[in-house]
Amino acid sequence: MLGTPGTMQANPSYKDCFQEVFRFLEDTLNSFVAAGGRRDQVWVDPGIGFGKTLDHNLTLIRRAGEFSAIAPVVLGVSRKSMFGKITPDNGPQDRLAGSLAVAAYAAMSGNVSVLRVHDVLETKKTLDTLMALERNP
Repeated sequence: MLGTPGTMQANPSYKDCFQEVFRFLEDTLNSFVAAGGRRDQVWVDPGIGFGKTLDHNLTLIRRAGEFSAIAPVVLGVSRKSMFGKITPDNGPQDRLAGSLAVAAYAAMSGNVSVLRVHDVLETKKTLDTLMALERNP
């Protein structure tokens, strides 16, 4: 994220959000390994919603699989405020559809290792349905 939790959404600005996040995660992982950590113990999360605009978030979601060049990817998008910018809502309770859409999109890409979700049952049912469609052409 840019700034602190209190200021991160004030005016997030990147020259190239994807490249800057990619380099940050890659550099951080390299520092961890240089300090004695094991690369195979790390997964990366591009930090959807943390100091990013809607366009930044959408770019990172579209390109999430590319982070797998660094390490397995964790994507957490459950009930993020970005969904209220796509379709107006009354808060997190109205953001399940957006959360499920992105979970499905990420799962279909095949390049995201873990989906961090709040609505486990609904996400599982959505993904089970998608897998059934894939199995039965």
